[in-house]
Amino acid sequence: MELIAGRFGRVEPRRRVGAYLRGLLAGLERKNGWTLAEHAGAVSPDGMQRLLRTAGWDVDGVRDDLRGYVLDALGDPAGVFVIDEIGFIKKGRRSAGVQRQYTVATGKIDNCQLGVFLAYAGSRGRALIDRELYLPKSWTDDRCLMVCNSSLISSWRASMDTILLVLSLRGGRVDKLLPETRSSP
Repeated sequence: MELIAGRFGRVEPRRRVGAYLRGLLAGLERKNGWTLAEHAGAVSPDGMQRLLRTAGWDVDGVRDDLRGYVLDALGDPAGVFVIDEIGFIKKGRRSAGVQRQYTVATGKIDNCQLGVFLAYAGSRGRALIDRELYLPKSWTDDRCLMVCNSSLISSWRASMDTILLVLSLRGGRVDKLLPETRSSP
């Protein structure tokens, strides 16, 4: 917790995120707002939901701290970055990025959001280090939707930018990651 404590301006969200992380690391059968809140001794998920939705904290800073920690603790010359997309099935159309699109989650075209995730894996362990919501063209072409959701990234480029950033921060070489950019020795 000490690593990210400074990313929370107030003590309440700092305490809540500690409880949230302890719940994520616990052996709970299911991990959602209710189960994490109950594990923390709360009577409802309102506090956990407030932490994730509206509490003031530096989300990108926490991500950067986690990424640095993972690479320092698990870094390995033979380690690899893994990019994967996951579909989140949705019933409505109001959540950002929702449309009918193919998802591996069901193996068919469904009404869903697509999340792009970046993980690091090496001989000393593995961890998720970044995430972005994929916005399909139907969303990026709609000015109203984009103005309302302007902080979201509109393509897979987000994960590539993250990989390039991680490599540059750690002195890595891009040509080891992208075969089409390999230079001759």
